[in-house]
Amino acid sequence: MHLKNHTIDCNTAQPMVLYNHFLVFFFLICMCCYDDLEMIKPCSAAEQFIIKNNLTCLDVEREALFAFKKGLSDPSGRLSSWKGEDCCHWAGIVCTKNAVSGGLHVTRLDLRNPIPNNTSKYLSGKINVSSLHDLEFLDYLDLSSNYFGHAGIDASFGSLKNLKYLNLSLSAFSGEIPPQLGNISSLMYLDLFDLSSELKATSLQWLTGLTSLVFLNLGGANLEQTREDWYSVINKLPSLEGLNLASCSLSVFPHSHSFINSTTSLSVLKLADNKFSSLVPSWLFNFTSLVELHLDLNAFGGVLTEWDFSNLKALEILSLSHLSVGGELPSTLGNLCKLKRLDLSDNRLSGTMNEFFQDLSSCSKNNSLMALYLSNNKLEGQIPASVAKLRNLQEIYLDGNNLMGTIPEKSIGQLQELATLSLSKNKFEGFVTELMLMELKKLTAFDITSNKVVFNMSINWLPPFRLASLTIINCQVGPRFPKWILVQNKLTAVTLKNVGISDTIPGKWFSQMSQHLKELDLSQNQIMGVLPSMLQFPELINLDLSYNLFEGSVPLWSTNASDVNLESNMLSGPIPSNLNHFMTYRYMSLTLSHNNISGQIPSWIYTFVQYLRLSHNQLSGQIPECLNVSSNILRFLDVSHNNLSGVLPSSIFVASRLKMVLLSNNRLEGEFPAPLQNSSLGSLDVGRNMLTGSLPTWLPASWVLRLKSNFFHGQIPKQWCNAPFLHILDLGDNNLSGPIPQCFDNLTALADGYNSIFSEEYTFIEEINEITKGAEVKYTSITKFLNIIDLSGNDLSGSIPEGLMKLSGLGTLNLSMNHLTGVIPENIGNLRLLESLDFSHNNLLGNIPQSMSSMTLLNHLNLSNNKLEGRIPSGTQLQTLNDSSIYEGNPLLCGLPLPNKCHGDGEFSGSNETDDDDEQEMLWFFISMVAGYVFGLGCVCFILWVSSSFRRTYFGFFRLY
Repeated sequence: MHLKNHTIDCNTAQPMVLYNHFLVFFFLICMCCYDDLEMIKPCSAAEQFIIKNNLTCLDVEREALFAFKKGLSDPSGRLSSWKGEDCCHWAGIVCTKNAVSGGLHVTRLDLRNPIPNNTSKYLSGKINVSSLHDLEFLDYLDLSSNYFGHAGIDASFGSLKNLKYLNLSLSAFSGEIPPQLGNISSLMYLDLFDLSSELKATSLQWLTGLTSLVFLNLGGANLEQTREDWYSVINKLPSLEGLNLASCSLSVFPHSHSFINSTTSLSVLKLADNKFSSLVPSWLFNFTSLVELHLDLNAFGGVLTEWDFSNLKALEILSLSHLSVGGELPSTLGNLCKLKRLDLSDNRLSGTMNEFFQDLSSCSKNNSLMALYLSNNKLEGQIPASVAKLRNLQEIYLDGNNLMGTIPEKSIGQLQELATLSLSKNKFEGFVTELMLMELKKLTAFDITSNKVVFNMSINWLPPFRLASLTIINCQVGPRFPKWILVQNKLTAVTLKNVGISDTIPGKWFSQMSQHLKELDLSQNQIMGVLPSMLQFPELINLDLSYNLFEGSVPLWSTNASDVNLESNMLSGPIPSNLNHFMTYRYMSLTLSHNNISGQIPSWIYTFVQYLRLSHNQLSGQIPECLNVSSNILRFLDVSHNNLSGVLPSSIFVASRLKMVLLSNNRLEGEFPAPLQNSSLGSLDVGRNMLTGSLPTWLPASWVLRLKSNFFHGQIPKQWCNAPFLHILDLGDNNLSGPIPQCFDNLTALADGYNSIFSEEYTFIEEINEITKGAEVKYTSITKFLNIIDLSGNDLSGSIPEGLMKLSGLGTLNLSMNHLTGVIPENIGNLRLLESLDFSHNNLLGNIPQSMSSMTLLNHLNLSNNKLEGRIPSGTQLQTLNDSSIYEGNPLLCGLPLPNKCHGDGEFSGSNETDDDDEQEMLWFFISMVAGYVFGLGCVCFILWVSSSFRRTYFGFFRLY
């Protein structure tokens, strides 16, 4: 589990920090600007004065509010108080006494959803903006976090000239932002934040009229068409302190130093999640009053050490994650002594952390850093001891790096404010003892993953903390459940995966946790015993107890979990007929594969479960019919490797959402049901059953079709060539006859090797068995590149069609054990991605094509028992396939790796003769060399003997040296 919890996020549904910061600022402004006005508050002197003088809201304003309410839908009754004469006491209304007229006026209308994500509290319907024109003194309007059905923002909002605060965020508006908003010259706060990206603007010139604007939030609106317009307009807002343009599809980054009026007042800047790809301009680091800077989720690239942060002394929040920046951690960050939150996660940062931590801890007066995110980089080395100097650190994320060595227990142990410690996906080793954890009284989340870390606590050690989240993966915690974990009674998320526990499950601890657990993963241990039969998990979302030794029946736990995995245990007995009354989450994923479960499949699976895995059990009887086809929500069904019998139920394919059905290795009978023709099934595996009949002219599945080892007969329909998305076609071991269709080249997914039709459904495949590389291989995860045609073990005749040679994306082609004749096509070398090729046990003639030498990925080949002849071709990859059984049963084949040599070209029969010739040539070479040396030496000696002058010169030359 990833523990990271962004407290400030550019995409958050409520931009809390900006909202609170500027709300406080706004009210301070209001207090200064309204010193001649009195706010009407309960129990205040002003209210007593109003009551005493019998002041109520004006009739015209009350009628305006009635008209405004008339167009709204209010299912929760939030506006039920809007009745009677005195509108100043209605919910969401604030009135102010005007010093000039002496009357009360509606100045504030606050109808934001009090619980933003609670749809039952939404206001919806039509906003009658024109009725608000009669609220002459209205200066505050908040309609945020409601639902207005993707309607456009009414241009008449721009006529509310006295507004200082307008918030329409998160209320499902769409379309063009009306430029008339620029007429509200007094506006100080404008929030149009939108998560759906349905708001857009082609120009922002209307913003130039908002000269009083202090805060602007257009986050989520599509501003792509504004191009360079956005920053030239922002530059003309002299009072701007907060700007949120996150997720606005901006791509052009200004490089002018005059950006934002060269202002020093900007304190919050959010430009995250845009399309910036250029280097960050240097002027960005000149805003000395900047408190928050969010640039994450862009593609700036470059080296982070080139960014000069030294002028950003006031910075408290710096978010630079997902920027693709590299280099080492910058030392200039050590100058930011007010920094509270630093996020450098998900980049390409490298090097060690020693100097970085030393710099961060150099602010002796006030080390304020509270949250540090360095996850998913390439940092190396050990955690430096200087981390202990960051006394106020509450969250530290170092997961997903290449850190190694032992964890510095004494240093980590001094971080007494620490609440979150994430060390997963590194290369730590050594021991974790209570010395590291005994002072961390505020620790609530601990995350570590390492194959070489051993938890070595004293048996009776009781920690001072109470964790909410604990994740330990691939460490040594067992063999017993340690006491320091069993005393944790506030856990909401627990992962103890592959930690060497071989204990019985502690029932008391299990029961105590059940009430507030949301995540529980105890998989890949050897935990024993019978699971408690009746427990309540009201908050549970994911439960994974797979790959243990649990016994007994499937437990009846009351839970709303969306994913329950009890795979690979020793559970027995039938699936409870009333299990759906306890596990109540509709659309859940339920996995009970690889147990000893018996009995029949309950009929409620179609209306209760979305992903169901029951393979490798002892289930019997028929697959139940779907009694209510309109309520069938099942998308994935795996009941393979059981004892199921009967025919395929036709009702499950009627108006079905099924995408994948795995029924192999059962005793199913009959033919394909007719409703299957109109289904949207992507994958169907009914291999190793007793299905009969001829193949239908329509294709039963569009991605994967496996009919291996049944009793189908007749020809392969030509209509099956019209399957552009088919990646696996397995018809092996049936009674099919006739020729292979010539039109197989229309299987375009096999020609391309990849097709986007492969969707997330493939992540739910448990296994598919295929004959490839000479043996049955179990694929436990189907990839987008697994492309197979298997027609082996039938009575197919005729030649190998040329169309097959155009399927360049094929990985496996098996046509063995048929009656194919003719030659192997010369262009078989076009199948360059082929890894496994089997043409054995046919009647193929002629030579093996030389083009096979270009099949560089081929690692399994079987051409045995045919009538092939001639020389076996050579090639880099073919020479590695040196098993003679590949070619046996072809008496006219010759050449390596077969023992029989080829005749007629002398390549092998004359090899000894060639060797003898080579030896004779070498002998004559040495004889000639010696003769030449003797002759040359004799000539020199003869000249020395005949010529006295040459003799004196010769010996004089050697005396010089």
